[in-house]
Amino acid sequence: MWVGGLLGALVVVLVPGRPGWCLTFSGPISIDDVQDAHCMALADVDQDGDGDVLIGTSNGEVLLWRNQPHIAPLALVFSIEDSNAGVDEIAELKAVDFDGDGDPDLVLSHYWVNDLGGGNPDFHNELLLLDNLDGHGSFELSDSHYNELPINSLAIADFDNDEDGDIVFDDGDLCFIRNLAGTFGSEELIRAGNFATCLAAGNFDCDNDDDIVMASQFEDLVAWFRNTDGDGSFGRRISISTAGDGANWVQVARVNADAIPDLLSFSEYDRELVYFDNATCSWWPAQVLISQTQAAVALVDALDVDVDGDTDLFLQNSTGSRFKWLCNTSGQGTFQTYNLHVTEDPGIVETHAFGDLEGDGDSDLAFCTASQLYLLVNEILPLGAPHLRAIPGSTLRVEWESLCDDCVYKVYRLTNPYLDLSQATLLGTTNQRAFVDSSYVPVPRVWYRVTASH
Repeated sequence: MWVGGLLGALVVVLVPGRPGWCLTFSGPISIDDVQDAHCMALADVDQDGDGDVLIGTSNGEVLLWRNQPHIAPLALVFSIEDSNAGVDEIAELKAVDFDGDGDPDLVLSHYWVNDLGGGNPDFHNELLLLDNLDGHGSFELSDSHYNELPINSLAIADFDNDEDGDIVFDDGDLCFIRNLAGTFGSEELIRAGNFATCLAAGNFDCDNDDDIVMASQFEDLVAWFRNTDGDGSFGRRISISTAGDGANWVQVARVNADAIPDLLSFSEYDRELVYFDNATCSWWPAQVLISQTQAAVALVDALDVDVDGDTDLFLQNSTGSRFKWLCNTSGQGTFQTYNLHVTEDPGIVETHAFGDLEGDGDSDLAFCTASQLYLLVNEILPLGAPHLRAIPGSTLRVEWESLCDDCVYKVYRLTNPYLDLSQATLLGTTNQRAFVDSSYVPVPRVWYRVTASH
């Protein structure tokens, strides 16, 4: 495992309740120029054990960055070719094994606008299924579903319990498309006039099937639909809360220790992040305020950032690369806020995706600005593995947690995180849990990797 020694760009935060442990994001690592990025997904599309980055653009292209030992350029893997005038934008991109062959396929929503003249735009939308043909990231269009209105949000889950992912989407109406052996089934209406801004899925009533949860910015509403029979038949819309002003994000996550999925929500206008404790699988209490931000928030994600078994929150404001980590300190929904400042500010983040870039079990962040693809790599390791932290100074001290009583450690320095050890500089061998790099010089980026043996 490697740790960034980015002088001025290394982000280190002490983890509460874990003496000697810290949360470290190294980066931002600039990967390649990219224009018009609109949405992203992170998945191991070539089945080599690490996460690759997929980008959907506002001009109808899907770009792929393969995570390789060297930094590779972005490659075009799909382009929507049509004669539409005006906008042709990929609005949403999901990586999921849709056809059950063991590799990630792509489900994307794209819309286009034909200018009819006189200020009368003609909107259209289409769901596309791109099959990962060989398990190595070669994609081909295999199915499509035309939709007259733009899709506001979509979610994929196994709603009919047949061990594949189905689709729910909202274009003003909430609709359901079954996965029929890796192809799109016919559209089924769940509720007309629904106007969901965000959709998510989870087993809220503990009956072993996925239900639907939604946020509606238009109605200031958080609500859910019960999967009544486990076969994709949904009941009426049930309101959870109307307290959030401009509710525009929801996520299902285990916030506390009771193993029942809870609900997180963010509302744009009052900037409140709240959660609902689903304690009894059927009744939703009043919302609990987690945070009220002063700055406008562009990015909210619920994930286990520090790999301690509970859900944390990750926020990014809309005016630059200022990140906040809300650490679930007790595993009971008590959050502590930490600012993650990246001093080499890459600019405003246009789109992002979380996933495991290195195959080490923690969540890393890929994001695009108006002109670049960047990576922020999470340097906290799964429990039981050594954790490294770099402490800049006139020299650089690298520390880690012990793997065993009699381990011998080799410490390597790298100028690129994607180099293998044959291309790294061996600094020395020690039986201690720290090493001082006395030959360190403040170059823009340095990484360290430590190996252990008996």
